[in-house]
Amino acid sequence: IPAWFIYSSPFALWIVSYMLLVRAIWFAKKSIARNLWLWAVPFISIAAELGQYPRLVPGTFDIFDLLTIIAAVAFAFAIITFDATQLRKETS
Repeated sequence: IPAWFIYSSPFALWIVSYMLLVRAIWFAKKSIARNLWLWAVPFISIAAELGQYPRLVPGTFDIFDLLTIIAAVAFAFAIITFDATQLRKETS
């Protein structure tokens, strides 16, 4: 297993689980609060990783961390979108 996968994937999995938890809490409700909670952690984690490059945020910038975070957000968003599509098909 590549080292970048071992060290970068745990945080990415935390992001996926966070986004799915927020989805489970608000389920089918659409609100500003839901969207703020849903996108808060992904936005902050991407901003923090990008802030490490110019040393605005403590830590070491790693492109693999950034890519796994982006992939995790895309994966969670795909699950949420697919779930919403399935819900619409079942109710119609």
